[in-house]
Amino acid sequence: MSDAQDAAAIQQYLKTAGTQVAAAVQACTTLDDATRARTYDLAGRVMAYVSSDSPDLGTGRALRTEFNAMVAELTAKGCGDLASLIAKAPPQTVAPPPQGTPNPLLHAFSLQALGDDLGFLVLLWFGYELLKGRK
Repeated sequence: MSDAQDAAAIQQYLKTAGTQVAAAVQACTTLDDATRARTYDLAGRVMAYVSSDSPDLGTGRALRTEFNAMVAELTAKGCGDLASLIAKAPPQTVAPPPQGTPNPLLHAFSLQALGDDLGFLVLLWFGYELLKGRK
């Protein structure tokens, strides 16, 4: 496996696992403020890493190690069996684009409707000019 593939695999793991941990931290009522603050700090660094187009492998490995230690700490502090949640989590995928017209009002402004309206206005204008010329 190349370094780029390894870094991409770490990114995918942190994306999927990060979602599970974020939900668990938010729901965890037994978590002290200091641990919650450290978790939020780590989450910010993980988000920056997983959003990177060219992630550094060394940084990814360090974040993964720190992240896994945080998972163990959160589990020990009563935030659930996070390792099991992470293992069972489906990988994140991109949602398919929406189908159909997103807003019915936009249909009225389609090129077809615009062409029909413009043709009607041109006919009205010619009719007006013809009537005006008869006076």
